[in-house]
Amino acid sequence: MNGTETVDTSSSTAYTKEMQTIKRSDLVVGDVVQVVGTPASSGSSSASTPPPPGTGTVKATQVSVIEPTFMGRVTADSNGTLTLVGPNGQLLTVSTGASTRYYKGRTRTSSSAISIGSHVTAEGAQTGLTHLNADVVAVAPPPPAPGRAPSPPSGARSSGRSSSGSSSSTGSASSSGQSSSRSVQGS
Repeated sequence: MNGTETVDTSSSTAYTKEMQTIKRSDLVVGDVVQVVGTPASSGSSSASTPPPPGTGTVKATQVSVIEPTFMGRVTADSNGTLTLVGPNGQLLTVSTGASTRYYKGRTRTSSSAISIGSHVTAEGAQTGLTHLNADVVAVAPPPPAPGRAPSPPSGARSSGRSSSGSSSSTGSASSSGQSSSRSVQGS
């Protein structure tokens, strides 16, 4: 992406890294971040259309450091090394250690939450194309089978109608804010 994105922060801007709250001073040059916020006023009459990423100023409500991430299904777990089959079928190796933190959803857990067949997301330092030293490993529910919708939570009723809510993902905008990935630049 070309251009410069200015990110305005305030005392109410939240900062996170690896599912933990951090301070602004914890950001370092070279960090890749995801910024959630709203476009700053540009004086144009088209306020409903935010400027494309890399061309303006964003008033940040949240800044999250994005770590290298591996996702996949666990096929082996041996002496602190997880072998995963990634989304494209590639074998990935994730090394864990005494300082690795484990989560199931947003709840802290232990390495015992991981079993063969578990779907995990690991974040940390990527040391090779298919190797990561994990700081965090999160266990996720398995994805639905191809062609099948996920089951509603127990006790939930289905109206047969689709939801009309909106969502925002990296690099896209919604009426509630804008989210995009950026690299921290030094001065």
